[in-house]
Amino acid sequence: MPGSWKALETVDWYGHSALAVAYPNEEGEIGFADADSTGEAGGHHLTKTEDYQTRLTGKVVPLELAMDRLETYYRAFRRNIVKEGAEKIVRLLVEKGVRCPLTRPVNGRQSEHLVSPLLMACRYGDPDLVRLMVEKAEADPNRAGRYCRDSAAKRPLEAMLWYLTTGIGTLGPLAHNFEKLWGIVEVLVQLGADPSLEFQSGTEKKSLALLFQLFRLPPVPSTEGGLKALTSGAPSVLLDGLEDPGVTLLGACLEKKNIVGMRVLAEGGADVNKETRMKTSDGNNRQTMSSRAPLLHALLSQQWEAAEILLKANADVERIRKDLQPNILATYPPGFDLLRQKLSSLSVRVAVRVCSPHTG
Repeated sequence: MPGSWKALETVDWYGHSALAVAYPNEEGEIGFADADSTGEAGGHHLTKTEDYQTRLTGKVVPLELAMDRLETYYRAFRRNIVKEGAEKIVRLLVEKGVRCPLTRPVNGRQSEHLVSPLLMACRYGDPDLVRLMVEKAEADPNRAGRYCRDSAAKRPLEAMLWYLTTGIGTLGPLAHNFEKLWGIVEVLVQLGADPSLEFQSGTEKKSLALLFQLFRLPPVPSTEGGLKALTSGAPSVLLDGLEDPGVTLLGACLEKKNIVGMRVLAEGGADVNKETRMKTSDGNNRQTMSSRAPLLHALLSQQWEAAEILLKANADVERIRKDLQPNILATYPPGFDLLRQKLSSLSVRVAVRVCSPHTG
């Protein structure tokens, strides 16, 4: 890296900071513009460089611009060596003592919500950079911010949930990447982001709608950790809440055959015996909506793993006895020991009740 750190703090007569125009070259090394005079670190930066037009304008400190540039280089080049060089700049600034919050008043006025390097790191999708911003740069994971000056102000966790449910295709490096998004959700909660805030900012109906959207997403390996982290801050009344017309979160997972969501809800304390409406098909492939206990829905739709999850969470077998088919044990593959154990004696009683001529 050319020059001393003090030299890199200077600004030229245009007010352009040497730090602000740092860039990674083709070899991944960091280069800086020449500085002609001494001055305060920060200053105005070039709004256009040789490679791209930045989203940020006005007076900023270098870390804010470095995070913006990191995403822009990644989108423009998609080459690891350039991306690594841009990451070096971010880490260098933090190592040298740069801390959050980092933006200065715009046009002499303090913005209500400033541009957040932490939110930029979340959008970029690198858990290590997210940890760096919180643990080293002292960013507040519950503080709302913007990823550019004309974007809506959101808390990092709030933003990630919005991207998961609404804006997944607008996210640059993270577009349609559910795996990384759920991973960032889990990391944010581990670093102190409070999931309960996401259920306090709106009405109960709005919070419930958010949960239904999240539990209906296609599961990926990181979904379980992200959902567990998120629902740890959700009131139990939401986990047992009903969506019109009478569908519970467990019912939504059964409809989507979402085993991961089923496990998170059952282990998180959701009521596994609360009736839920669900589409069912008869022998002629006609679909109807019926309201039943989740365990019965799982058995009738042959979702054996889901049934075992419900049984482990103490689903009441007796309450479904009258609706249970006598030959239910003959219809599922071996290996579900708990299911077989719980249903074997019950199936015998059902068979006797249905088949014996002496029963009423």
